Formats: sequence, structure tokens, C-alpha cells
Amino acid sequence: MKSDMLTTKDNSRNTGARRFGKGKWIVLIALVVLALLYVVFCAIYKKVKYDPYVKACENFMLERKNREDYQGFVAGASPSEKLFRFSGNLSITQTVLFNREDGKIVNDTVDLIIWPRLFGRIETRVQIQTADGKGYAFLLDEDMNLIEKSDENLKWFDQYRDVIAKEYLIAHEVFGIYNVK
Repeated sequence: MKSDMLTTKDNSRNTGARRFGKGKWIVLIALVVLALLYVVFCAIYKKVKYDPYVKACENFMLERKNREDYQGFVAGASPSEKLFRFSGNLSITQTVLFNREDGKIVNDTVDLIIWPRLFGRIETRVQIQTADGKGYAFLLDEDMNLIEKSDENLKWFDQYRDVIAKEYLIAHEVFGIYNVK
């Protein structure tokens, strides 16, 4: 009777192991290895892609003190902090001015936010924050043309065309993007 129980017990172990067979283990290990390779590739890509941008921002911040045409702007580079993302963003931001007495913003700000994509395409968004706290945003192409041509986008784009052109020029000089003439 004891031998029957041992045999039954041993068989139950074998059938449990057979349910998750050798082929399934290989697939599971392959998926884990692929996931790890993807994470390593993302980390290397971000390091190679964004380290030069971060260094360029540091140089810009040092150089802007000596250049009149850079006054009032800040450059930034932010690689994605998310593990499985390739993209981060670059920015050229207009300096915000505050009223010393009441702490309120006294100027409208125009910010250029740039997303370099994996295969060379660049997505550009302009964000405008008015002194009264209202915000507007629209997309531009690499040649500074509106992508969505609504009346409101045209109004804001025309109003801040000079500042946007200046930010495109700075982005070209700092990051080496856009074909600015």
C-alpha cells in the first residue's frame, strides 16, 4: 500500500512538470532575454542621443551671458525617464519676467518644445503662456510652417512669429536641428 502511494505521488509531480514543458520554458526565457535586450538598447540609445544635447545646453547657458541675441532664452534637454521610451524632449524657453511687487508674470512666454524621434523626424510644438494665465499650443513642421491651420493658431503664430523664428535659430545653433536660413 505504501508503494502505491509513492507511485501516485511521484506521478503527480511528473504530470505537473509536464504541463509546463521544455518548449514553454524556452519561450519564457527568450521573452525575458528580449525584454532585457530592449531595456539595454533603450538605455544606450538615450545615452548616445541625448548626452550631446545635454552638453550643448550647458555650453549654451555659459555662452548666452556673452551674447546679446541669446539673452532672455534658456535651452533644455530632457531624456525620457521612462524605461521603455526612446524619446525625450528638447526645449528653447523664453525667460519669464515677474513683477517684483506682486509676483505676477508681466510678459507672455513662448516655448519651443522639440521631440527628436527615433528615425530622424522632429516634432515641434509651440506653447504660449500669456501674462493673464491663458495657454495656447500648436504644432509646427521643421520649416516653421503651421501643421494645423486654424484661425486661432494663425493668430497666435502671426503674433509671435519673430520670437518663434528666434527660437528656431537658437535650436539650430544649439542642437544642430532645423534648416534655418
